[in-house]
Amino acid sequence: MIIRYSMFILFLWYSYLLNHFLIHAQQLSKSPRLCTYRNNLSQYYPCILNYIGLNSWSLYQCPDGSIFDETSQQCLMKVLISDTFDQLSSSIDETQFEKISNFIVPNIEEPFSIKKILHEHVEHPGGIFWANGYPLTPSEDKSIFPQESLINSKLNYFSSGHPYPTPVSEDELKYKKICYFTNWSQYRTGPAKFEPEHIDPFLCTHIIYAFAYINNQTFLIKTVEENDEDLYRRINALKKRNPKLKTLLGVGGWNMKSYAFSIMVHSTERRRKFIFDTINFLHKHNFDGFEVDWEYPGMRGGQSDDKYYLTLFFQEFREAAIAQSIVTGQPRLLIAAAVAANQDIVSNGYEIDKISKVLDFINIMTYDFHGAWQNHTGLNAPLYKRFDETDMDAMLNQEFREAAIAQSIVTGQPRLLIAAAVAANQDIVSNGYEIDKISKVLDFINIMTYDFHGAWQNHTGLNAPLYKRFDETDMDAMLNQDFGIAIWLRNGAPAHKLVLGIPLFARTFFLAHANQNELRSPTIGNGTEGPFTRSAGFLSYFEVCLLQADSQWKKNTVLDGSESGYMYKDRDWVSYDSLENIQKRAAYVVANNLGGLFVWSLDMDDFSGIFCQNGSYPFIKNSLSLLPTNMASYI
Repeated sequence: MIIRYSMFILFLWYSYLLNHFLIHAQQLSKSPRLCTYRNNLSQYYPCILNYIGLNSWSLYQCPDGSIFDETSQQCLMKVLISDTFDQLSSSIDETQFEKISNFIVPNIEEPFSIKKILHEHVEHPGGIFWANGYPLTPSEDKSIFPQESLINSKLNYFSSGHPYPTPVSEDELKYKKICYFTNWSQYRTGPAKFEPEHIDPFLCTHIIYAFAYINNQTFLIKTVEENDEDLYRRINALKKRNPKLKTLLGVGGWNMKSYAFSIMVHSTERRRKFIFDTINFLHKHNFDGFEVDWEYPGMRGGQSDDKYYLTLFFQEFREAAIAQSIVTGQPRLLIAAAVAANQDIVSNGYEIDKISKVLDFINIMTYDFHGAWQNHTGLNAPLYKRFDETDMDAMLNQEFREAAIAQSIVTGQPRLLIAAAVAANQDIVSNGYEIDKISKVLDFINIMTYDFHGAWQNHTGLNAPLYKRFDETDMDAMLNQDFGIAIWLRNGAPAHKLVLGIPLFARTFFLAHANQNELRSPTIGNGTEGPFTRSAGFLSYFEVCLLQADSQWKKNTVLDGSESGYMYKDRDWVSYDSLENIQKRAAYVVANNLGGLFVWSLDMDDFSGIFCQNGSYPFIKNSLSLLPTNMASYI
């Protein structure tokens, strides 16, 4: 009885501390550490400023020829500081720089062009960027802070419960190379069976574990597979080989639907219990962050006002993560989201300007633009719209999805990551997210720029086109990755938080007539399924390699503007992307100052190198591995 009473007293004291620090964190954080000034690596300043907001500290200068090293807290000669992320070799002989610079982004004058949006709105490529919308650069007297009156007004603003300003962290200035691990890939047979030990820990900067669920009765986090906790241990053991690797636990996914998410976020008490339980769960299993993969707010069993409560959830999760970090001294959990690139989903599902301020990064799902759910053929993941596409078809490409999510992101602190996977479909984005708000609290946003077409339609289409095709108009012109990204940017998400999604899978269709095998040809359902993945209308990329070994398959690998392709045999039709197509996604990210790339998923690449004859992980090495370490705008 005495033990229970003591534990209850400790719990009350811990809860008091958390609530107290949420309001007065800036007064209680007394960190003696020094941080590198990102505009000049030979300068440094007290890290306490990352927690308490702005004040009058000045920069300190290292001796000539040296830079400040945060690990040793010393000024060191440049040659003594190394990066453990050695560049991986890929399957072609060009240098990384040549591969990136060889691709030129077309359609700069298109009305929804990312290049045009960035040219109009991005005015401060350098300097320190603080949260809540005010960029700072060092003044002539070497002070990194503005007038005293602004300092006082900002401190009053944050002490009243608003998020604290923080400079862009070192991690935010590096491209994110994000890989998903799926806990069901362990059940495949033979050479397709995938386990944590198959992962090269230097391929990715972040690994997201897919998935945990939310319990429909308790509305708390729950495991899905019997051996999930063992898989957590094995995934996080990869950090022993690569200490720079970050791991996040993804919650949700397509199979979970919206009910539990929606009920949980609508209740203040349920949100509070879920957040504290999840933070403890993440620390218990050694994860560095949390990713929300809600597909999708306001849809599939959700409620029409989901997006407003999703914003509250993200804001409260970030505040709790910061407070927990200050109280315990542990790193803050990263916060991320995987989001849609469909215009309807984005409009209805997210407050982009708000969520982008709290997410660490946003993964944009720029694939599945077309599939066997339609009644015609279409490309799975075209880079741009084709020149003949209009209306909805022109919207179904990755740039649309990413732009729809790009305005959803801003800054983070060194704490547990919080992420979200979000849609790139315009309708989903509009109805599902408060982009301006969630961008402020998420560390990054993964935009699901794929599944623009599939067997659920009655025609063929590209799964993840990069741009619209030249013949696409109206709605067709919106179904592409470029337009998906533009939605998010136009709604307030910062480009450096947006992560473009690449599908390592193809969408398959069954043609209504064997002699009608072009784009938008009529279809009657799913096409061929893979011998290992065994999913209708779907092939992993290593299974695509098996089909390509059969000379009867006819290929059309580069289409006007879309930077995507398809192949067909008899009445089977497949939307897929070649290695060259995937390389162009890396070039697109660099050209448009996005935060990075993510792949869905590790197990669907040729991880063993026995299917495609291009070595292990050929698709990841020709996409993620092509990205430089640092973002060009900040070098």
